[in-house]
Amino acid sequence: LRDTVQGTDTVNVCRGGDVYEKIESSQLVPGDVIEVPSFGCVMQCDAVLISGNVIVNESMLTGQ
Repeated sequence: LRDTVQGTDTVNVCRGGDVYEKIESSQLVPGDVIEVPSFGCVMQCDAVLISGNVIVNESMLTGQ
């Protein structure tokens, strides 16, 4: 999957407590808690949505 990702973006990630840091989306690891901006964004990662709504374009992964 990593080889199919063409772009990266900066995301806010919380890896403990209430402290968020900005990292490149390519540096995300399993267990990271990310903040999806209210104005929207494109994320190239597998994720579980805890709350809220999203629109997902799964064809970006499969091409179909």
